[in-house]
Amino acid sequence: DRLLVSILVEPIKLEFGVSDTMIGMLSGVAFAIFYTAFGLPLGRLSDRIGRKPVIAAACVAWSIMTMLCGIATSFTMLLLFRIGVAIGEAGGSAPSLAMVSQLYPARLRSRALAVFLMGPAIGSVVGLGLGGWIAEMYGWRWAFIIIGAPGVALGVILALTVTETKIPDSPSANNT
Repeated sequence: DRLLVSILVEPIKLEFGVSDTMIGMLSGVAFAIFYTAFGLPLGRLSDRIGRKPVIAAACVAWSIMTMLCGIATSFTMLLLFRIGVAIGEAGGSAPSLAMVSQLYPARLRSRALAVFLMGPAIGSVVGLGLGGWIAEMYGWRWAFIIIGAPGVALGVILALTVTETKIPDSPSANNT
């Protein structure tokens, strides 16, 4: 979801007639600002209401926003949808790491986190390859729609099937 725009730069520039500066805003600056700004409040929300609901909602939200990129009728609309992707992804990162840490005992935690962190790298390779092929065969809009769709299903599956184990706060954690 996050990197797909990087391989779709040329058709987006052609369709909307925008400059390299505007593409830089779309693919980097705007995404980074909103991803960074929303990471802390969404992480805090996950501490309050639980990781699972925040992660599931974030996954559905960033996936829907990715799909909406495919129906954007203006560059401004596309930029707003990309900001939505950034905000959604901000709600997935820290809570996911916290949830993995909650679910695995200390002796297995490093391995569990290593496996979890392989996901973005594998997703990038698969997503960019598949996204490029979809864009070549069906156009850049379909690349956003098709790449975004599985995340909606995964977010719903997460919400309905994963049990979040609550680890009680240790007494020493309250003293810091």
